[in-house]
Amino acid sequence: MEALIIDVENELKFIYREIEILKRKKTRLDSEKDSENIDSHIKAIALTLHSIYSGYEKILEIVIKGIDGDLPSAKEYHSALLKRAYCEIPTVRPPIILEETWELLNALRLYRHKLRRIYTYLVSPVKIINLTNQAFRCKELFEKDWSKFKEYLLSEGNG
Repeated sequence: MEALIIDVENELKFIYREIEILKRKKTRLDSEKDSENIDSHIKAIALTLHSIYSGYEKILEIVIKGIDGDLPSAKEYHSALLKRAYCEIPTVRPPIILEETWELLNALRLYRHKLRRIYTYLVSPVKIINLTNQAFRCKELFEKDWSKFKEYLLSEGNG
């Protein structure tokens, strides 16, 4: 379990770096007046949100594969991965993430899916700002969920 914990915590470091970039971009956006610069900040924030969600998904893959032994094979893989992380598997593990974390991650997942399929001029500034605030909240919740799950892993290793 220690290797799994190290892998997850290394990924968290990358996510936290992206969150810091997101904070800087949001601060710059809040004070920007030039419409071209605003557009550039919005697009950079959208890409950073994409990266943050991808990092969380990578963590869930590490944990689910390491603990459950396999990954979902559903056609809607990304959605199924989040559902699996949210569910307890009796005699195997408790939920990895709790409901509010699942909701925020799912919102980020849905937007990542949309972002991959639209032209950048269609990126909605209002939606991006809302998702940015959700990403900040998700970081707090994910940290709590991971801390609790990590305690479970460590107690299982010692038990």
